[in-house]
Parts: sequence; structure tokens; C-alpha cells
Amino acid sequence: MNLKYGSITVYIGDDGKQYAKQGENDPQKRGNLQITTDGGRTDNTLTIEGGTTGAKVTLSNVNINASGAAVSVSGDVELIISGTNTLHSGTNHAGVEKIDNGTLTISGSGTLEAYGGQGGAGI
Repeated sequence: MNLKYGSITVYIGDDGKQYAKQGENDPQKRGNLQITTDGGRTDNTLTIEGGTTGAKVTLSNVNINASGAAVSVSGDVELIISGTNTLHSGTNHAGVEKIDNGTLTISGSGTLEAYGGQGGAGI
């Protein structure tokens, strides 16, 4: 899915499956989800809500410059990094913002540069 076409929310449904919703489009069941901006910059954001089953998302050549959190995660989430990824968040937000006590795992062979806004951490 391409963030250039709108912000994306990834979540685990009541059936334990992973879904993705972009803009006003209906949610779609998505396993092995890859998010990109093809290296171009966007101010759209990514929200990942893991459940009892962890969400799994690959960032591939993502470039976000947002006024809030570029990437916000909750629950159990695995981020796989592919290509070159840059995340810039706004004031008091982390580049990758973890908003609860779930587990965040980051892996992969790509690069991730995460920058928080004033008062915010990178991750």
C-alpha cells in the first residue's frame, strides 16, 4: 500500500486476522503487508494496532514528515525495515511512537531514521 494516497491504519480484527484501511476505503484483509511512499515524502501517517495476535508490517522506502506521530503503534507489533526509510514527527511526538505496554520488534536489512519533533524521541 502506498501512503501517498492517504493515511493507513493497520489492525487485528475480531477474527484474529490483520486488516488495513486507507482513507475512506473499506478495510481489506492483509497478511505480509508492505507500506511504501516509493521514497517520495508525504505527510500521511501510519497507525498500527496489534491485538492478541501481533501485527506485522514492512516499511519499504517510506518517507513521512508529519505534524503528529509519523508512525504510531500499540499492542504487539513487528516492523520489518526494507530499503531506506525516514520518519519525521511533529512536536512532542516520537518518530515511531509506542503508546502502550505491548511489544515492538524492529528487524530487517534496510535503514530506518526516526526523528521526533521538539520534546519527542526518535523511537
